Amino acid sequence: WNAWRFSDLFSGSMRLKATAWSDIDGNDAAYAMGQSMNLVPTIFPNIRSGNRTDLLFGGNWITKTGHRFAIEWGFPIQQHLSGPQLEADSTLTVGWQKAF
Repeated sequence: WNAWRFSDLFSGSMRLKATAWSDIDGNDAAYAMGQSMNLVPTIFPNIRSGNRTDLLFGGNWITKTGHRFAIEWGFPIQQHLSGPQLEADSTLTVGWQKAF
């Protein structure tokens, strides 16, 4: 993570975010007993793991009254999914804070 202060009111940032997740431990017996195991491939708990590395860029604007507005946008630069999962194309986070 790195940030740059452009002025007293504006700053920008860039960061790498690495995330890894494992398979689901356990299952729902109601699904295991029914026919849905064959109809919905995402129900199998042993094909849910994956990892992703995102590159994110952000900006902050702080007003003289103590309000801070922030935005961060990013996209995956590496993504590996085990099984039928939805991949990410991009993420957007917008926020507002007030300091007292």
